[in-house]
Amino acid sequence: LAEIVRTVLATGTIDVLNTTIGDGGASYARAIPSYRYGEAPNIPAVARLREAVPVGVPVIGVGRIVSPSVAESVLASGTCDLVAMTRAHIADPDLLAKVRGGRAHRIRPCVGANVCVNRKLAGYPEISCFHNPEVLREAELAVRPAEAPRNVLVVGAGPAGLSAAETAARRGHNVTIVD
Repeated sequence: LAEIVRTVLATGTIDVLNTTIGDGGASYARAIPSYRYGEAPNIPAVARLREAVPVGVPVIGVGRIVSPSVAESVLASGTCDLVAMTRAHIADPDLLAKVRGGRAHRIRPCVGANVCVNRKLAGYPEISCFHNPEVLREAELAVRPAEAPRNVLVVGAGPAGLSAAETAARRGHNVTIVD
């Protein structure tokens, strides 16, 4: 592999090196690691590649990098110049805004269930997400203002009650919560 990368880089036509491992099929678990592999399991292979081949272009680290802290540590180690966090952004499209705003604790995590990828592999035309049911349905599920505001009573301040109260308030209703 190192010799192939060395040869390709020597052409001078490569501007960035994406380090995806495998191509699906038999290598699916390595190409798109699930929760069984922990976070950033492919980064050690990227480090070995960089030791074997002088890489003069930016290197993108990929493979279940889902938390900002791990992404930062991978970048700080010098193993990669960039990190890809595709599934993390599917789970929470506001990930970067939350980090920048000091609200990293509010990030909806990618848990590595791989529902997003498995649906595509099963032939569905769209992806989905275990933690973000709105993915690709944002317009359809958008909260719209109510035609006429009403008084809404929500009984119970558990997760479902608070979510219902939030949605009603976002639609413009006057909400009272009783727990």
